[in-house]
Amino acid sequence: MSTPTHTRFRWLERGAGEPVLLLHFIPLFTMRSAFLECGACQQSLVIGTRDLTSLASLSPEERSHLVRPYVSGVGRFFVVSALVLFWFPFLAPILSLAGLWMTRRHPTWRRIAIVSVVLSFAVAAAVAVLLVSTANE
Repeated sequence: MSTPTHTRFRWLERGAGEPVLLLHFIPLFTMRSAFLECGACQQSLVIGTRDLTSLASLSPEERSHLVRPYVSGVGRFFVVSALVLFWFPFLAPILSLAGLWMTRRHPTWRRIAIVSVVLSFAVAAAVAVLLVSTANE
């Protein structure tokens, strides 16, 4: 059994590709995301590019070096909000676990989510110890 030299991708159609404008005049994001699906594992992937014509001119080997797993904005929001609110002992563990689950495929976001899980559960454990110790007095 031979391994393929490159993975075949199927392009996914998402959105019309219009830029996001502030006050209908100022472009907010210069990079656009091209979404694709891996033919081998059916994982949603994304490529950041300035224009789609330059992306089409790349060879499959060059393209496979640029793809990364797609992480939803909701998952990134959960991770960042869990980091910001880690000192809330009952809210942050829920946010951090949800963020860890939603960003589990991307290595960088997974590491950040693990940090938020550790911080939020450490604060929750400290609060639980304080509550139990004050209740016994």
